Amino acid sequence: MGKYNFLLDTNAYRDLVYGRNSLEFQKEIRSIKLSHQTTDSRFIFSSIVCIELINHLSETDPAKTECFKALNYQVNLCSTIKNQRARKTLVPEFNELLSLYFFKKNSTHFNLNNNLYKLAFEISSSNGYNDLKTFKDRINEVIQYKNSELENIIFNIENYLLKGISNKQNNWEIFRTNQTLKDEFIDLIEREKLHKLYALALVKLTFDKEKINLADLTENQFKQFNSDFKLSIDFFIKEILKKLVDINKMEYFFLPDTDPNNRWNSFYDSQIIMACEFENNKGRKTKLVTSDHKILNHFKNHKREDWCISLDDFSKQLIKES
Repeated sequence: MGKYNFLLDTNAYRDLVYGRNSLEFQKEIRSIKLSHQTTDSRFIFSSIVCIELINHLSETDPAKTECFKALNYQVNLCSTIKNQRARKTLVPEFNELLSLYFFKKNSTHFNLNNNLYKLAFEISSSNGYNDLKTFKDRINEVIQYKNSELENIIFNIENYLLKGISNKQNNWEIFRTNQTLKDEFIDLIEREKLHKLYALALVKLTFDKEKINLADLTENQFKQFNSDFKLSIDFFIKEILKKLVDINKMEYFFLPDTDPNNRWNSFYDSQIIMACEFENNKGRKTKLVTSDHKILNHFKNHKREDWCISLDDFSKQLIKES
């Protein structure tokens, strides 16, 4: 396959450990590393994947056992561990990532990403998921961060997008009661005008958090940002914002926990796509590994098949040959 870095999404890790014990996949990981150490390929530790897995480690979560194993797989695959010390290549969650992109410096979220890895490493080094009570408070902090991050995104949609198109009112039912606005909204999506608005919202969020004047952003920088993160922006628009006009119950959108289809999971999918774009745009050839056909087709539609690989193909080419 040549020299590539690999970035596995959350469900890829969960699929790799499903129905297996730790001895099985630990042997598999050692075999992968031994087989591919001469290719100089790396397995990148994703903070957003780590957040998603830790989010399921509360005592009452039915996915706790599988996600504990998946986190263990992530840490061991993406780390070189010796004498209880670890070296890794890490791609941060999107707040830190965008600070690195725009300002080439660590952000206010730098400690969050470092602490995430430290927590994941300590959990994976414990005696099993029965020891998770030891990490209860720190696990809850990650869960709270994930929830607050989603709340902030929903707040921004309410106060900037909806108010902007419905006479300054964040009316979630506006597209059901006003066909003209609904048609205009769909037109904005199809002509990719909404993409620029969402991109601008991401930029503003980043600049505000780092207390940097948005006026410092040049037009060329903004155009380049739209180009560099075209896949993740487009994915967010089509898989989340478009749901504003075709979702059956609007509370599924602004109360994500009530949605049986978990549509907001696409928000985290867009972040892992953004991480893949970031790595490739920095000249580090990286493939996103996923079993999600929606993501695979998205890369194909954007003619970026070289940035993505199915979990089945990854398993055939990297795991079985090892």
